[in-house]
Amino acid sequence: MIILASVISSTVSNVLLGARPAFIVPAYELKSAAGWNGCYTSFSLFSPIDFSTASL
Repeated sequence: MIILASVISSTVSNVLLGARPAFIVPAYELKSAAGWNGCYTSFSLFSPIDFSTASL
């Protein structure tokens, strides 16, 4: 039922508003939390916080 509602709402919104997005979202670049251009530094620093919060 939720999938059907989602498809109907997306179709109606596409017909009424057109194919352009409703909001313009600026580009986002993942920066290193350590101050150097490490590939997954932010992910590795914040993942323990995420896992500990998810376990609550």
